[in-house]
Amino acid sequence: ADMDEVRRTPGLALDAMPGLNVGYLAMNGDHPPLDNPKVRLAIAHAINQPALLKLVYKGMAAPAASLLPPGMWGHNPKVSNYAYDPALAKKLLRQAGLSGGLEVTLWATRTGRPYMPDPDKMASLIEENLAAVGIRARIVSHDWKTYLAKLYNGEHDLALLGWVSTGDPSDILNHLLDADNAQKPHASNISFFRDQAVHELLTQAERETNMNKRLELYARAQERAHELAPLVPLAHANLMLARSAKALGIVNHQTGFVRFAKARLL
Repeated sequence: ADMDEVRRTPGLALDAMPGLNVGYLAMNGDHPPLDNPKVRLAIAHAINQPALLKLVYKGMAAPAASLLPPGMWGHNPKVSNYAYDPALAKKLLRQAGLSGGLEVTLWATRTGRPYMPDPDKMASLIEENLAAVGIRARIVSHDWKTYLAKLYNGEHDLALLGWVSTGDPSDILNHLLDADNAQKPHASNISFFRDQAVHELLTQAERETNMNKRLELYARAQERAHELAPLVPLAHANLMLARSAKALGIVNHQTGFVRFAKARLL
């Protein structure tokens, strides 16, 4: 929100770089009819991702297709974004026996995060997108601590969350897609996605020492997850750092940490 003001102000500088993060919409597979892949794909195709990037991120994010950012090792470029296609979303709902639509809760925290600067606005826009295809979403909001506890316990239908990675594919994919991490009340896999094929691919990749083989296993896991759509990757946010133009050597790291060890003033 302050980006333009920082750029206009003499003596200030704005650093921006791609982050190792992802903001996503989780769909709780333990809550029917979200256990049906057709319903989840309908939700994915109902979301206007380009509009979200423009209105929420002010263009300072890359559209997410997979959970892994494009510049991160293990990213599968063959996985494409879910196209914004309300007609297809309605068709999928009809095929799932939901021609009259459905009602869901849509959870959003009140706290901006590095991967999602304005969750309230994101939730409102997604609510509008879903309403256009007959999905009536009621927004639920909590403070950050309560929000996480309730998500990890699976109390939501749909929920906005994200992850900041250390740089290895296992850090994102295992936490967000592996059945081993879908155990309430401490689930990091808040889609409660329990696919045996994905579990086996991620387990093999974690044990594999050959990097090319690991890459292939992670690529297959991303493709399988994309087909079943337990969640909708939304954006990989840029990391923004405002500073005095005289302050040099500050490291705006991809993991979200800001490092001052070599900082100095002109």
